[in-house]
Amino acid sequence: MLKEIITPTGSILPQLALVLFFGIALLVIIYIATDRRKQHRSRMEAMPLDDGTPVAKDDAKNGAKDDAKNQP
Repeated sequence: MLKEIITPTGSILPQLALVLFFGIALLVIIYIATDRRKQHRSRMEAMPLDDGTPVAKDDAKNGAKDDAKNQP
């Protein structure tokens, strides 16, 4: 397939399409891989997990045991 794209056909469109495709794919990968929201992520990491809601005694005792049993 690459051999057909590289061979001269009198048109630059196949080469242009190939370069454009790989360029866009590379930009998308870079966009996804970079961490653009560091401040937001740092703020969310610092938030406490406890929201202050009361927990019943049964939930507190059995919750950890049930969670350990249900994990694969």
